Amino acid sequence: MGMLDTCGFRQARECGCPAEACAAQPATPAPVVLISLKTQAIVCLFLGFVMTIGSAAWMESQYRTDDRTNQEVTRHEPR
Repeated sequence: MGMLDTCGFRQARECGCPAEACAAQPATPAPVVLISLKTQAIVCLFLGFVMTIGSAAWMESQYRTDDRTNQEVTRHEPR
């Protein structure tokens, strides 16, 4: 692990210790979270399914609005 200099990003007068003997603290690395491929695949499929259902519901409402708007314009003549 590297050492993190607490006075490196401050001005010398802001640091609580002398400039030549500034306190150093060990840097802690960021935690790494590994998610299994199986879990990633399940989440991806679930989100795809949810987006498909949402998209279908949105398209259905759009078609209903278009049908309602165009019901007077479209004329079905008997053959």
